[in-house]
Order: sequence, then structure tokens, then C-alpha cells
Amino acid sequence: MRHLQSIDGLRGIFALLVVFYHTSYWLHIPYSDWIMSVFRIWGIYGVEGFFVISGIALTLSTKPKQFNSLRGCFIFIGRRYSRILPLYALLFFFYRRSFDLAGQQWTELAMLFGFIDPAQATLIAGWSIGVEFTFYFLFPLLVLLCRDGIYRSGFITILAAIVLAWYSTSFDSEVSLGSQNSIYVNPVNHFLFFVSGYFLGAIYKAINDSSIMRTNTHSLVVLCATIFALICLLGLNSDQVELVVGYKRFVLSLMLIITVGVAMYINVSNRVSAFLGNISYAIYLLHPVIVFMVLPRFHLENPWIKFIFVLILVVPLSYLSHRFWEMPAQRFIRRVAHA
Repeated sequence: MRHLQSIDGLRGIFALLVVFYHTSYWLHIPYSDWIMSVFRIWGIYGVEGFFVISGIALTLSTKPKQFNSLRGCFIFIGRRYSRILPLYALLFFFYRRSFDLAGQQWTELAMLFGFIDPAQATLIAGWSIGVEFTFYFLFPLLVLLCRDGIYRSGFITILAAIVLAWYSTSFDSEVSLGSQNSIYVNPVNHFLFFVSGYFLGAIYKAINDSSIMRTNTHSLVVLCATIFALICLLGLNSDQVELVVGYKRFVLSLMLIITVGVAMYINVSNRVSAFLGNISYAIYLLHPVIVFMVLPRFHLENPWIKFIFVLILVVPLSYLSHRFWEMPAQRFIRRVAHA
């Protein structure tokens, strides 16, 4: 199955949108209300987009009958560890500045904290990595259950949508989302996005040679941009809680999934998309480090200068992380595993 650079690019765009939201919020950038509300929407749904894309990427890279043996499952999980753990562990010890670990910290380094309490992640925004790894452990079971079948994976996706609609009623719309963080970060609140990615991947496999693969790229770009704008309009001037409860949660989730599904068929082949996709994980994990640990050392006063400073640093530092830490560590882990 060919690699989808359009999805790589979209992953990078989602990462940058999350950076824009977090940095604007943390630095108290004086935007107008409507601009801040647009960033707020994508601060939340950009992360959900990661889960959709993850489901797609794993589905397209899975070989037939890969999970028919325990060895295939172990190889899959091992590859996920080699991709995710090196940077996460590096920043974990950077935050803690200690190798003296308690039980919860060992659970976090084992990437099992998504099953227990993602909200206790050491890394800022690290909860989503715990949730992501929860889905990795469930993925072989999902594949064995659905066998890349469109109807089976579609049925699971519908069930996940029903569960999300039910789960969204757990939030109190009169209380801030931050005070309900333990409810928000629960994997149940995000499973629809991952399983819908599997569903989209199964569809792509089934129609890979059909005429839709040759659809005009410009038309698909316009369609994606239109849905993107509609998402912004629907969530305009909504606070965080309003974006994750009621009909907005259901409609915004559906529109996001459709956006990613359409983007799959955009014919993109350029270095920018691949570059953004490669460094998106580092962008996501490193931007809080830049804001809270690097930025204060420069004693800048103007919030706009701080904001620009973060944006200037995040891409090159993410590239250096990917090029000189993540990839070498990944190759080393895989080489040791095969030894």
C-alpha cells in the first residue's frame, strides 16, 4: 500500500494548529475572540485528528494475517515503542531531573498509563500519548475482529459514535473543561476517532484501484478547505466545554473525520508534506518545553515577541530531534530487537 503524503502533511498541520492554540493560550496573546475561538477548536480537534490519522496509517501499513500469531503482535507493539518511546523518555527525565521513579512513573515509561490515568502524565500534553498507546494495544484485536472489512469496521465505528454521544453527557457544561480533565482524557472519549481512521483505511484498501483515486486534486482541496471553514463557523465563540458536549461534539467529530477522509485522496508528492509529517510528533511534545523551560531564560516581555520566538524555534528543534535522536534511537532499538 502506497504511503499517503497528504496524510503526513495534514498531521503536520494539526500539530502546528495545536501549537498555535497552546502557545496563544499560555502566553495570553490578545487576539480577538473569534480568532481565539478558531484556535481553540483546532487545539481540541487537532489532537483528535492525530487519532484518526493514526488509525489510517496503521491500517494501511498492516500486512495480511500480520496478527494471526503472537509474534506478529509483538513486532507491531515493538515498532510502536521504538517510534514513540525515545523522545517521550528523553523529555520525561528532562522534566523530572531524576532517575528515582515511583510505580506510576514506571507505568508511564511502559506506556501503560493510558489504561490507568492519562491525566497523570509527566509531560505537558502527554496524556494523548498514553491514550494513543492504549489504541495501539487494542489495534491487533480490532484487525482480527474486522479483517479490514468495510461493513464490520463501519459497524464498530457506529457503535463508537454512540458511545461518544453517551460519554459526552458526562461533562458538566457549567464547569470549566480543565476541572473535568480526568473525564476528557479518558480513552473512551477518543476511541471514535481512532476506529474511524481504521474504517477509512479499510475503505481506501477496498477502492484503491477505483476511479475515486483519480479525482481532481484541486476539487478535493477546495472540499477540505470548505469543511475546515464550516468547522470553524460551527465552533465559533464556543468555550472548551461547549466544543465537547451535545450536538457540537457529534457534528464537529463527524466533520473532522470527513475532512481527514477526503484528504486521503489528495494527490500530494512533495518534501514539505513528508517533512511536516516526520517532525509532527516532536512538534507536539517539544512546544511546551520551549514555552515553559526555554522561553523564560530570555526574559522577553512582549507576548507577541514570545509567540514569534516559540514559532521560530519549534520547527528546527523538532527537526533536530527527529534527525539526531528519534531516528537513530529507533534504528538502534529495532537492531537490538532483531539481534
